[in-house]
Amino acid sequence: MALHVKALNRFQLSSVSLLMASALFTPAHAQNPTTPGDLRFAVYSNKAAEVFWDRATDDTIVVGYEVQVNDDIVGTFDATSYYSNTYIAGSAYTLQITSIDSEGNRSESSSVSFIAGDRTIDVGPPVVQPPTVPPVVEPPIEPPTGGSGLLPPSNLQAAVYSRSTFEISWDRDATQVLQYEVFLDSVLVDTTSGTSSIFRNLTAGTQYLAEVVAVDSSGNRSLSASVTVQTKGQTTGVTPPTTTPITTPPAPENAQLVAYSRRTAELFWQRAPAAASIVNNEVKRDNVLLGETNGISFYDNSRTEGVDHLYEIVAINADGVRSDPTFVG
Repeated sequence: MALHVKALNRFQLSSVSLLMASALFTPAHAQNPTTPGDLRFAVYSNKAAEVFWDRATDDTIVVGYEVQVNDDIVGTFDATSYYSNTYIAGSAYTLQITSIDSEGNRSESSSVSFIAGDRTIDVGPPVVQPPTVPPVVEPPIEPPTGGSGLLPPSNLQAAVYSRSTFEISWDRDATQVLQYEVFLDSVLVDTTSGTSSIFRNLTAGTQYLAEVVAVDSSGNRSLSASVTVQTKGQTTGVTPPTTTPITTPPAPENAQLVAYSRRTAELFWQRAPAAASIVNNEVKRDNVLLGETNGISFYDNSRTEGVDHLYEIVAINADGVRSDPTFVG
């Protein structure tokens, strides 16, 4: 039998080459994940806010969400919310959220805008950090100057929440690692590395002097920054007997734990009725404090692989009364 081979011209050879290249380089997967939906935000204080979104879907797996703040990428997170306490009061912020799947395909971005400190959503009073109060000691009436060169804390402000509670806050010195001593009427009541302190169980209609002193790692102390604060209500000079029993706030309800990966998970719970005056929720893992939030979720990215952690959530009202704990694990 004779074998006949037909030669291909240049045009036919080019067509075959294109078909082969198309077969070799056509990607196996080119579908983008869906856009993160229902973006919403909650402004907690002059510096703190949180943005929430609904989880995206994809024909593979959505592995994370890229977060941009005013066009600056701050990171990619396997979560459905982003919290920051570094905003500047009165400044406008736009957050863009983009979903990314396991093959690197990206969705269209969703965006939401808000103004820091503008509580357009009713989330209650600002997030407060209750201090761990050490034994009361008598400090010097004026902190020593000593030529330490430390500047006193700047932008000291006060926010009065009720007849018995107010909070002070100040700006951190970004150039040094500092501790802060907090005084109330010249009595040391708190030492903290944070930038706020809350005072509870005070007398209605009474004026208080709050002072903050910066302390560096060598023990050098600055001059004090001070602010005068008056609690709400009126006082007759005599504290009337308490006739209303202390009511324990309701414990967080419908608590759930959603695991996103081997090291990340998120707690969710139901917000208490407004009448309960909840200002904070304390979150512990295995009896160790993780943090506090005024929101209804808490993201944990430091879980230990293979360990069944037990979480504890306690609600705290405006008078500092704590609820019974809610456990979830």
